[in-house]
Amino acid sequence: RLCFLFENTVYDVFIVYEPGCLQRIVKRLVTGVFSLRRTTMDEESTQTFDALFVHRTLDPVVLTAFRRYCATDESSASYLDSLKEESLTPFIHAIFEAVLKGFDERVTPSELTDDEKRFRRLALQCFVNAANRSRRLRECVDAEYVPLFRAMLRLDAVRNEVLACLVAVARPLHKKAALCSEYSSLLNDVTLLWNHPSATSTQRSWISALISIHLEEDYAFLAECFADMDGRAFSELLVVVEALLDHSETGQCVQIHSNNAQFCIDLLERMEYEIGKLELPSSSTNDAISREKTLKFSAVERLSNLISIVSSLSLRRPQFDALLHCETTATAIVTRSLEAVIDYEIVKENADAAIHIPKAPDRPVLPKRTRREAIKVPFVKNLSELLRCNVVDEEQIAELKCACVRALGNLCCESPSNQRIVGKHDGVILLLHCARRLDTDSPFLMQWAIAALRHVCMGCPENQQRLAGIEQCPSAIVDRDRLLMQLGLKAVIEENSGKIRLERIS
Repeated sequence: RLCFLFENTVYDVFIVYEPGCLQRIVKRLVTGVFSLRRTTMDEESTQTFDALFVHRTLDPVVLTAFRRYCATDESSASYLDSLKEESLTPFIHAIFEAVLKGFDERVTPSELTDDEKRFRRLALQCFVNAANRSRRLRECVDAEYVPLFRAMLRLDAVRNEVLACLVAVARPLHKKAALCSEYSSLLNDVTLLWNHPSATSTQRSWISALISIHLEEDYAFLAECFADMDGRAFSELLVVVEALLDHSETGQCVQIHSNNAQFCIDLLERMEYEIGKLELPSSSTNDAISREKTLKFSAVERLSNLISIVSSLSLRRPQFDALLHCETTATAIVTRSLEAVIDYEIVKENADAAIHIPKAPDRPVLPKRTRREAIKVPFVKNLSELLRCNVVDEEQIAELKCACVRALGNLCCESPSNQRIVGKHDGVILLLHCARRLDTDSPFLMQWAIAALRHVCMGCPENQQRLAGIEQCPSAIVDRDRLLMQLGLKAVIEENSGKIRLERIS
């Protein structure tokens, strides 16, 4: 006989058991009692929460309890799913109206008090927790709410919570509002926040989560964004995609649909065509700006982002072998892009040498370098000219150069087809040129170039032969003794070892 007290009532239970089973029976009985008590508590709580869905009264105390209930209690999912759409939709409206209370889109949002900020955050956190629990509530969000999300994004105090809301309802909202022009504007706003001065790491994390969902699940996400978003916002989107796919930066492997990966390669090919088709009349600054406007985007920045994306995708083997290792289109474009960067450096060095005055008359003068034959390719010629425009700074050029070198190394790693195409486009010479680090180059470029050269030549006799056939000739002769004398030093040969050491001139 077991006797226990529950809800101020004494219960007597008679149990017939076999020896050794009493402990298990008592354990099950106690578990059932606590389950019954929890169910009773849930019923009491849900009666309180009905005020949110029936009367739409957003009391801070009730909201706090509801936020905790949705966050910690799995039964909240069944409770929310038991509600009808007629109850859930007004609740969502009430939440968003409370957040936007007193907000006017025509003027700058006024400063909120601390209590107002806390209440708005609390309301949105309740929505996020509820949406994460209930699919029915998520399905209630449609294109009607897109303008409200855009308006709430303007409020700095609740921007983290708004981005969390967008992630929670990302899938149903994307399906229902994809054809809405306002939805494209919402994506514009979100992507432009990535590099906004006020953006925090938390906000970038939410943006990353939102973009990664669509990259993986929507096979036409990038293509639709390219068609609907403005050029600046789409360039920022590529920056986000590049950051997500770079495993060394994020520490996580974000998945991407193969169609979105194919679109990046197609866009890279389209950029090569558009840049090669440009007619560039002169090299004046005004003309340079007009050329940049003709492309309708920053060609160098977008090209660098796409090449970095290709570089990251090439490491995901065998997932993208068909796109990047069996097919060599991307590799050829990357090689020609690096060719344009090298041509830019040759022209720049020749121009600097023409106005350079040697410090001493006996110092050797570097001979004028000859531009390579690849300059006859329209894409290489036009991209080299774009790099010489004042609208492109040295940092962007250095990023493009580094992206090309890294991409060639990744593409050619254990990829005979890419090794052959790089060798055919004289990539061995280009990588050797990059191994000579300039003042404007990115850090570790020389190491990247050496690693890329290794991947290009390893297991490829043709490229090894090209490397061995490079003539090693000094470009100038230096008067060593005179140079050391100017430095106050002299070279002395040790009699015992035969080594050369430097001594100060007394």
